[in-house]
Amino acid sequence: MRVTSLKYTVIAIIIMTLTLYASYSLYQSTTSPPEAGSVHVITDMLGRAVNLTLPAQRIVVLTSAEAETLYALGAEEQIVGIGRLTANNPYLPEELRSKTVVGDPFAGVDFEALIALNPDVVILQIGHGKAGEILAKLEELKIPTVCTRLKTVDDLYICIDLLAQISGRDAAPLKNFIKEIFTSIENRVSKLPLDQRPRTLLLGKIRENMITVFAGGSAWASLVEFCGGVNIAFKENFTTSWPKVSLEKIIEWDPEVIIVVAFRKADLQERMQEIAQWRTVAAVKNGKVYGLLGGTREFGSFLEWSPRFVIAALQMANILHPDLFKDLNWKDAAVELLTKFYKMNINPEDLPEIIVVLT
Repeated sequence: MRVTSLKYTVIAIIIMTLTLYASYSLYQSTTSPPEAGSVHVITDMLGRAVNLTLPAQRIVVLTSAEAETLYALGAEEQIVGIGRLTANNPYLPEELRSKTVVGDPFAGVDFEALIALNPDVVILQIGHGKAGEILAKLEELKIPTVCTRLKTVDDLYICIDLLAQISGRDAAPLKNFIKEIFTSIENRVSKLPLDQRPRTLLLGKIRENMITVFAGGSAWASLVEFCGGVNIAFKENFTTSWPKVSLEKIIEWDPEVIIVVAFRKADLQERMQEIAQWRTVAAVKNGKVYGLLGGTREFGSFLEWSPRFVIAALQMANILHPDLFKDLNWKDAAVELLTKFYKMNINPEDLPEIIVVLT
């Protein structure tokens, strides 16, 4: 009897010991950070598997949008090389804009300058200019390259998570700020019937009676639908996301709202003046032509695939449905984004009136 009792006691002690050890191991695995300098397999936005030592300490980022995202995540000190347009980005500090410029996906890359920086990883946005050729060359050189591809609102979340993983930063504060605004827009717009969604045209350059419009596959064009409009260029089967169409085609479409995009305010005003002559188009007749600054060339632009994109969404939502979004002030949201994540000291009155209404 005593032997049996002793046997059960020993078994109980063994089970208790194993349970305590397992609990401790689980605690360690959930509270301890991953070992710095360990190799991980990263899946980029093209579905490519990339082996990286994380967190990456020497990052070359070829496009301005991703440079902004890394900066907003707090990873600026890990950036050693930048793209050409990043050097003039008014939303970034001088110490980041003065990093070594190695080219960009549009004009090409100086591979000798890039190699000299000994990067742990290169961040490359696919879908523009020579990006495909640059990726092929980087793969040939066996330089770890992570690709981003931005076409929808959800892609912005994925990009933030990806860059946070690479840099070892916490994505949650930035992503939650953006998601709160996007979710508010999405919830309000989801209740709109089709007949309350204005037929909208997003357009850019106007040259020799040919107008560049933003069609299917364009990241910026997707924002029209997200914010409660119907992008009328989506109904055409264009072979490019940025086709050129004639004025006659626009007259045929007869959009209810026109949103003009330019990288500089002077160009925006020039395009607005030309559109003012399209008097037979419903948007012009009814004073529903608006202008938005995009890209990174002038302060006050928000239409860019960086964290600033969420402010452009608020601007566009106010354009398409002013009554539905009158309580969401885009300037207040912009100030919060720029002070909290871009470390800028600004007030709402510091922001230029970048929405231009044609009457």
